[in-house]
Amino acid sequence: MARDYGYIISPSLNRYTFEAGKSVKGTFTLTNSFVTGEPEAQTFVLSVKFVFQENGNKYIYDRTPNGRQMYDMTSWITLSKQEVTLKQNQSIEIPYTINVPSDPKPGGKYAAIVIEKKNGLQQLASSGAALDDKVAYQILGKVAGEELRDSEVVSYTVNKPIFWMWPNEEATFTLQFKNKGNVEFLPSGDIFVHRGEITNSFWNTNFNQDQLVILPENERTYSVTWTPQKGLIKTDKTGITINLDYFRIGKYIATAKVGYDQNNNRVVADRVVSFWIIPIPLIAVLALVGVVTVLFLRFGRKKR
Repeated sequence: MARDYGYIISPSLNRYTFEAGKSVKGTFTLTNSFVTGEPEAQTFVLSVKFVFQENGNKYIYDRTPNGRQMYDMTSWITLSKQEVTLKQNQSIEIPYTINVPSDPKPGGKYAAIVIEKKNGLQQLASSGAALDDKVAYQILGKVAGEELRDSEVVSYTVNKPIFWMWPNEEATFTLQFKNKGNVEFLPSGDIFVHRGEITNSFWNTNFNQDQLVILPENERTYSVTWTPQKGLIKTDKTGITINLDYFRIGKYIATAKVGYDQNNNRVVADRVVSFWIIPIPLIAVLALVGVVTVLFLRFGRKKR
């Protein structure tokens, strides 16, 4: 479900696998959630637009850009309604039909049913306007056939080579992928932080928890952040323990186990980055403790 600008659209998208010459019927629900002092009806205009991804961001277009026609399915879609009027908090189910041609090209097909308030219509630039899942119902499909599933890991980085002020800093790991195929691509995997052996990792997380896909001919980045716990003591289900994050020092390794498509096969590979934690606050405290200890021992000897 998506909600914004006084709309509720449920669901916010749907996915289909198409067969040549077949028709597909679908529905989504639109709710008028505009809140005004005096409840009033709102009129909404519905239209079918091409939606595509550029540099990881989705855009909608009045006119399909050159070179993207193979991914356009807007001409296949017929709306049951082009305009609806709803009272405040009133909902309506909007059916649509997708008529697949008899000879469609294999690969990914994309469109969006855009909902706009009638008195606030804006013409889209030919270069496209940013698409938020909250203001359009997206239709993502593919036609079976000569699918090309191919991708690559473009880069894997950490935001700093050395963390001097740990644990008052955060380590952010970023993976960049490129989809070289003709259907959408879903990267998957986890990132593990360890000192040498991944089996002894002390922190890990999935880097694509939201299941964000990459459309054909596009790149996208995914970032996750390791935020250390603060303070010497931490409390969890096991009780009160020493916070080891406070004492991190030395060289660390972040291994990304990545699942991606390569030559129509799913492969899993490791990507590795390393970084140093040289915590000045901790070193300063340890140095101070060391100086105090030495002075105490010397003073004790002189006294004796």
